[in-house]
Amino acid sequence: MDKNEYIDSIKHERVVYARSLHSAKERLAQRRCLVEGKEQLRWVMESPSRLECVFAHDKTILDPFISQLRERGVQVFFVSDGILKKIVEKNYLIPFIGIAHFPNPPGKATHEMVVVLDGVKDLGNLGTIIRTGKAFGIDQFFATDAESDCFYQKSIDASRGTVFSTYFHHYSTPLEAVDALKKNGYQIVVTTPHESQVQSLIALPDKPLAVVFGNETHGVSNEVLEKADVKLQIPMNVAVESLNVGVAAGISLYELKIKITLSMLSKKIQESYGRDLFCTSRWVRSVFDHLLKESTPLNAESAIVLMMLNCEGKGKRQQLISDAGAATGHVKFDQLIAEGYLIEPEGEVHLTERGQELLAKIWALHERAEEIALNGFSEQEKDQLKTALKRIQGNCSKIIPYR
Repeated sequence: MDKNEYIDSIKHERVVYARSLHSAKERLAQRRCLVEGKEQLRWVMESPSRLECVFAHDKTILDPFISQLRERGVQVFFVSDGILKKIVEKNYLIPFIGIAHFPNPPGKATHEMVVVLDGVKDLGNLGTIIRTGKAFGIDQFFATDAESDCFYQKSIDASRGTVFSTYFHHYSTPLEAVDALKKNGYQIVVTTPHESQVQSLIALPDKPLAVVFGNETHGVSNEVLEKADVKLQIPMNVAVESLNVGVAAGISLYELKIKITLSMLSKKIQESYGRDLFCTSRWVRSVFDHLLKESTPLNAESAIVLMMLNCEGKGKRQQLISDAGAATGHVKFDQLIAEGYLIEPEGEVHLTERGQELLAKIWALHERAEEIALNGFSEQEKDQLKTALKRIQGNCSKIIPYR
């Protein structure tokens, strides 16, 4: 064993540093926290956060997990069970303990919906709200005080590690938080039992939302209530005074997520990657179609089918139409067969030698269409675009494999 990887003293600077992270003040100052056990370590490894180092029991040197850590460039220190217990301040052994970096905060709200935690104190509730928010695509959380800390062990566990893929920003006071969010174009939305507007029936304008959840006992602070743009009520049976803040967060975020999606649907459609990819593909195909019609009897859809058959050898008409992204009738199969470019024995379409010759002649037009579409792109940008498209295709094929 490499001696540099073995620590045998509780006074070692690494151990002293790790133990200091039990203090919330020190965690916030250093933007680091302790993580306990393989499960929590994996949560960090699967997130945008980073492991600084891991303390492992000296009997785990042959554990495959050690190799996984080292493959990721994580420094591992082997220590005794006594030192491990001192690091976590527990009387039972946890064989793996790590120091993790906090995710880097954006500094300001940038998404369509963010969560504001106004005096939420219970560590379990804190983690639950973050996990719930993450489930609805929210990864920016803002505290109205400088002390809130979601990296206690109880919060990390309640969040199931989602704290390591969310961004937590602190304001000094509720007023500072509200003013900053309003300045960034956010509506301040609060839920209060003293409001007459029912959450499920409210109409929201087309603006991003900052949804505020308040203290378990006192609710949302008066400073926030006074500046709120929208005040909502979750209807409840009169026998129940109030909901747990974690439960209330789940209900509110679910309903508001649907509402903000509906109110911003047109914008979302226009800005979606799928629409951009589809429109880009149609534009390039239109350019190819224009060039083809100037010198050949083919349209773009028919030419694409010829290309597919050249690669795949054969295919059924309907499948070729579908794979080419063509409308029924746009691929002139009968005309292509009559002119000797295709044959169709036993219901399967094949490319003929004459068809291959035609394809070779029109390939220059396909390249010309790409040149027009990529005009002004450097070779590096072209390679990056091709790599990005391949990655998109690969991600999609994991869910729906290509036939």
